[in-house]
Amino acid sequence: MKKLQLLVSSLCLFSSAVLADVQQELQQKLQSVAQFNAQFNQQVLDADGEVIQQAKGELTVSRPDRFKWQVTEPDEELVVSNGNTVWIYSPFVEQVTLLDQATAIEGTPFLLLASSDPKIWQKFDVSKKGQTYTITQDNPDAVIAEFVMTFNAKGELAAFSVKEAQGQSSEFSLSEFSTQGNYQKSDFEFIVPQGVEIDDQR
Repeated sequence: MKKLQLLVSSLCLFSSAVLADVQQELQQKLQSVAQFNAQFNQQVLDADGEVIQQAKGELTVSRPDRFKWQVTEPDEELVVSNGNTVWIYSPFVEQVTLLDQATAIEGTPFLLLASSDPKIWQKFDVSKKGQTYTITQDNPDAVIAEFVMTFNAKGELAAFSVKEAQGQSSEFSLSEFSTQGNYQKSDFEFIVPQGVEIDDQR
């Protein structure tokens, strides 16, 4: 019995070490690209795998912790982070929501693409198959069940997907990936347009 307990304990420790190594590998892969811009196509699928919505837009990441996500079709939407505050702006409803970035990541895992904060990464587990990394949270109340990133042979982020706890998922494919660009801090700030309702949840 003691030998069995020791074996189980050893396997658990080994598994934890492997997960930690994979997480570090993913962080290093992301950090090796200081900035990038890409176009994206999105498909939203219901729990049965049926496509219920499609969208397209542009993604820009600048380390550390700056992020811009702009949906251009079918309806405009903008998510911007300067490393501290996340703005989620919907022109259609004329509302912007402000969130603290550290807490927003649990519901908006895209922000992990730009995050270099080890305290935030400690909240997640990472596993790997080929060049695909699956990120999960040890939180039964989490809205997002998993976030998956896939890299191509060049080491570029080629696709990612998000699966919600209730079964709906979103799949994103990237194109026109570029690490060129002269991005400024001001590119990741948001000035609230006049007349727009502000929902500050920080």
